[in-house]
Amino acid sequence: MVAERLARELRAALHLRGITLWELARRCELDIVDMATALGGTRLLPADLLDSLGQALDLQLSMVPASGASVAANWVGTVVDAALGRLPRSQGPNGDLTVLALGFEETLLSNAVSMVPRPGLLQFLDCAQRLFPRLVMFTAVNEETFRRIAAMLARDGAAPRWFSELEYVQWKGPTKDLRHIIEATPSQVLLVDDLAHRVHDGQESQWVPISAFEPPFNQYDDELSRVLQAIVDRLTQQAAPRSCP
Repeated sequence: MVAERLARELRAALHLRGITLWELARRCELDIVDMATALGGTRLLPADLLDSLGQALDLQLSMVPASGASVAANWVGTVVDAALGRLPRSQGPNGDLTVLALGFEETLLSNAVSMVPRPGLLQFLDCAQRLFPRLVMFTAVNEETFRRIAAMLARDGAAPRWFSELEYVQWKGPTKDLRHIIEATPSQVLLVDDLAHRVHDGQESQWVPISAFEPPFNQYDDELSRVLQAIVDRLTQQAAPRSCP
């Protein structure tokens, strides 16, 4: 799965740079057949070849120890476990935060073309599902494209299996008006999105901003962990008055 995803990202970079496969092979001093095999995604590439490809495609590649991912996963899991212990078990009246609306491009991944998942995406989505009874996708990307990309991310292990079945919000207009989310009031929704101009007037208090995930993609990007902590803070602050005797 990792080899397939890495090969796909390298092919996207190759396309964006406008470099032919033959030229890339020449720069990396590889036979054209070997280069095609390297980009086929059938096996993990040696570190020295990855370094050569990164230089040839003007990419900033870095090797991250596998233990780092498990540490991050354990950290966000601990944050959520602690929050769940402080949140009320039953849903309250209108005004409770019960829906998490998610942006897609430059929020959870790069964009619908290069499709680079943001670091920590799998853990973030799993934790979000534990915190909210309802998650929705709120994006300008059409539904068919979203579901195709989401299914691919799930197959690659970058997102949960349920991601491609996520509820999709149909909307039109210049802003992400939370009133488009059926059977919910805007006060019940938190919106995670990178674009301030997409936030509907009067709904700024429901917005959880996140920085755009743009090239060069930082493999140490921790925005999803930061946003998760911000969401947990909002939920626990809301619950605090009701927990008082």
